[in-house]
Amino acid sequence: MALLSLPLLSTSCAKTSTLASIARTERPTLPKLSPELTRAERLTPHSGRKSGELVTVDKGWFGEALERYAEAVGAVERANNRAAGVKLERRCTAALFATGLAPADCPR
Repeated sequence: MALLSLPLLSTSCAKTSTLASIARTERPTLPKLSPELTRAERLTPHSGRKSGELVTVDKGWFGEALERYAEAVGAVERANNRAAGVKLERRCTAALFATGLAPADCPR
């Protein structure tokens, strides 16, 4: 019964926090992207200029060279699509952080 007669510890010095005092006041921001992640690749256009000099090339070698050329063009297109996707994702996320709403052209 002696425990009941002890004074209670005071909490008046403790800082009380309200819902408003623990709420985040600043908006989060995204770190800056390196330009390498959003840079578009460029291929030199094929001019098709003719030299007038004909050469003989094995049909198998020529077919493989054309396949590799098509793969390179496809790789550049995919890289450009990725760069555009990264830009769109960053723009949409930044808008969400800043306003709480996504722009209308952002994917859902």
